[in-house]
Amino acid sequence: MDSFIPHGYCLNWQPGLLWTLVGTNLLTGLSYFSIPLALMYFRSRQPAFRYNWVLVLFSLFIFACGASHLVDVVSIWKPVYRAEAGVMTATAIISLGTAVLMWPLVPRISAFLDGAVAARNELQAVNEQLRASVQALERSERRFRQTLEHSAIGLALVGLDGSFLSVNPALCRIVGYSREELLAVKFQTITHPDDLDVDMAYVDDLLAGRRERYSMEKRYFHKNGSIVDVQLDVTLLREPDGTPTHFISQIQDISERKRTASTLADATAELEMLYEDAPVGYHTLDRLGYVTRMNRTELNWLGYSRDQVVNRMCFADLLTPDSRQAFWDMFPDDAACGDLVRAEHDMQRRDGSVMPVEVLASPETDDRGSLTGYRVTLTDISERRRGEALVRHTAERMTRMLENLQTGVVVHAADSAIEYANPAAQAFLGLTHEQLLGKVETDPCWRFIRHDGSTMPVDEYPVNVVRRTCKPIHDCEVGVVVGAGAEPRWALVNAFPDLGERRELRQVIISFVDITERKQLALELQRQALTDALTQLPNRRHFLELADREWARARRGGHALSLLMVDLDHFKSINDRWGHGVGDQVLRAFAECMRPQLRDSDVLGRLGGEEFAVLLPETALAQAREVAERLRQALAEVTVEVEAGAPPIRVTASFGLVVGDADIGTVDALFAHADQAMYAAKRAGRNRICVAAVAGTAEAG
Repeated sequence: MDSFIPHGYCLNWQPGLLWTLVGTNLLTGLSYFSIPLALMYFRSRQPAFRYNWVLVLFSLFIFACGASHLVDVVSIWKPVYRAEAGVMTATAIISLGTAVLMWPLVPRISAFLDGAVAARNELQAVNEQLRASVQALERSERRFRQTLEHSAIGLALVGLDGSFLSVNPALCRIVGYSREELLAVKFQTITHPDDLDVDMAYVDDLLAGRRERYSMEKRYFHKNGSIVDVQLDVTLLREPDGTPTHFISQIQDISERKRTASTLADATAELEMLYEDAPVGYHTLDRLGYVTRMNRTELNWLGYSRDQVVNRMCFADLLTPDSRQAFWDMFPDDAACGDLVRAEHDMQRRDGSVMPVEVLASPETDDRGSLTGYRVTLTDISERRRGEALVRHTAERMTRMLENLQTGVVVHAADSAIEYANPAAQAFLGLTHEQLLGKVETDPCWRFIRHDGSTMPVDEYPVNVVRRTCKPIHDCEVGVVVGAGAEPRWALVNAFPDLGERRELRQVIISFVDITERKQLALELQRQALTDALTQLPNRRHFLELADREWARARRGGHALSLLMVDLDHFKSINDRWGHGVGDQVLRAFAECMRPQLRDSDVLGRLGGEEFAVLLPETALAQAREVAERLRQALAEVTVEVEAGAPPIRVTASFGLVVGDADIGTVDALFAHADQAMYAAKRAGRNRICVAAVAGTAEAG
């Protein structure tokens, strides 16, 4: 520090501050010196720049600024005030000159830059237009290629010498050759020799300018050797100066059309034969009703020759007197055109016999829509008339039979609406025929139930099963409830579909037998088989079935299932002292006492003698214990009156409770644990509840 000479420039003589000043001045000076170099480099790269003198002036200004920073560094060691003053004076002069010259130049430079920006924008717009044009050209080329590749008809570009330049897949399919194979040959190679001269003459006309295009039917040889008939359409493409370049050919496979045309004549002859010998009569009439044409079948029916009828007789002359007026009503002089007319008439043969026919007449009109005549088809309906008479007779017999049949019969339309119900069905349903007509199976006035008493889904209704499957069903047991609160009536139902000629459903016919009494008897027998006669509770067999069902449901759903075994205390002594009649009263009193204390889902059953059981679905131990205690207390309030003067009998019971869990594998094990708990309650003094532990011990409560 002693080497530094203090002078007025340094206000805080500290080494760190002085070296910072030295470093920043050096960096700033060097940076200033680099700017003129960059400007000179720019001038060398942009010789067209019109303001070079500005760059020179600006470079001098920047250079002077950099020199002032170097002088500041030197002044730290050796004051060079004259040099510093000279540099600052030069910098001031250059700065002032630059400022004076720059202000007038600003508008010119701004205009120059604006022009450059405008030129750049214009160039960019031109580039965008050029890019859009190129993209449009590419899209057009792509569409052309896609059209060529995916066209339904054959397309080819053909050289002036007949060689294929480009072919599409459709042409390859027509002639059976691959693209490569076609590009290696000329069209003359695959053209039938008999068509080649005509084709070449057309080509010469195109080249000579006598034609712009030509069309012809010709034949190609398929790769497999067969002949393909095609429709060829050719255009010649020329340069702007008229020089031919290549042909554009469109090829359509018309083999099928040719085959159709070849058979058309045969078909026409066959149709004429069919017209003449058809199993129905055909004739045409003019607008006045005169016959202008008649086929051989109708002439044979009537016994006339063609010359006797055509253009000589009015069709009304061939009808019986009773049918003539109906004919004229059917064909008035001013008949409206377009309507198909259908009627039945009686024709009178030449020998005087009568032939019933069905007439189907179609009006014919001219271009103005005026009626010109009729095309008429006649069908011999003699057999139909006899059949209709037989059907009417049979229908009358069937109606009488159905009216007196003891089996119910209901006829449904295809949409399930009732069309007929015989008296037996009306009596079974309790509705009149008029009330039943039009009702559907989902009518709210009735509902159907299954044989087990559950509601039958709509899709299981017999009529709907037949409508859905078009197959008969047999001996289906169905319950019908007509009206709210009514008892179900039971029927054994058979149903079958009535199908049309096209297997379409026309009707569903239901027949049924009333089995209500038999069903009620069966239900009563079933009830008796499953119910204890004395207490009307489920008997042992039915209770065990219900227990198996609840056990399986509990295992599936992960629910708790509790079981109470109940045994009446000292019941044998009651029987011994008061007799079995009083014992039966005690058992009935127990059942009547227990029922109100249980839920609808709980099951109370008599297992035998004085032993009962209670199933408590979805009931855990704490709730089951509460139920058992409620039952025990309710039973303690029960009294059974005996003979006069004797005190009433009070009844108690011992309860064994078990809750099924993972350690109890079967329902039999559940009953065994509950039974052990019940006997534990008896050993503990009776009139109490004992809870079984899974390990086999019991807890008295």
